[in-house]
Amino acid sequence: MSRLIHPMLVSAGLLYLAATPFQLLTQFDRRPYSQIAALYSYRVDSLLGLAAIVCLTVGIVASFRKEGPDGRTISTFASVSVLLGLMAATFLQGVSVFLVPSLAVSAPAVLDAPPVGTHAVGVIASLSLFIGGLLWLSASAYRARVFPRIALVLVALGACTFLLGVISGLLLGCGLLWMGISGLTPWRSSR
Repeated sequence: MSRLIHPMLVSAGLLYLAATPFQLLTQFDRRPYSQIAALYSYRVDSLLGLAAIVCLTVGIVASFRKEGPDGRTISTFASVSVLLGLMAATFLQGVSVFLVPSLAVSAPAVLDAPPVGTHAVGVIASLSLFIGGLLWLSASAYRARVFPRIALVLVALGACTFLLGVISGLLLGCGLLWMGISGLTPWRSSR
């Protein structure tokens, strides 16, 4: 399983970066959400995001017992919190890929209505789990020196700017790509 860490992180980073142009097309579109969700750019962005989260999940799960230069590993609490956050993010991306395009055609008013009640709570809780999990993982991996520290700072910044869309995707993509490449090439342990 440990052989999957770096290829999966590279894949996740590349997928986040590949989604950026499509995210730009949808993020700055002023049409109603139901019309944006019917566009191919929305579907491609959502599909790339789902694939990135799946690759990220495999890469992170594979890295749970990875040791830094002084024998430290990512904390169990950070591992559990990021796993819960990735499960929530996978659910949200799955809804974007499979349900939202159908609703754009069959019930556009549902998509254009503001989120209220349990729908709003579910989205906010899922995003909070994802962002908190990435932050906790970055802090724990930074302390353990499991990955290059600057890459972890990029991932943490990507998590903090998650609601800004394109900026977050670029930061997360670059950080994950750097984390993945670091294991494929020799690098200094003085990170």
